[in-house]
Amino acid sequence: MDEPTRLPDWLAAEVASWPQDAWGAHQTRLLLRDGRVIGPVAVLSSGDVVGWGEAGRESFEADDIVAIERIDE
Repeated sequence: MDEPTRLPDWLAAEVASWPQDAWGAHQTRLLLRDGRVIGPVAVLSSGDVVGWGEAGRESFEADDIVAIERIDE
């Protein structure tokens, strides 16, 4: 099993201000440099990004992330 991708520092501060779900995670979608949108994913309190369903099968690096969007609004 691969290690989860860690959210880049420049996004971690923004996400930390978002409300957490019942499990302490932040629900989001990611926009990657190549134009892919990955979601749904959870950003855990550790900063690890974990996807499920289709998003759980995607492979990407932290440097690939160019934007993030909350999905709990």
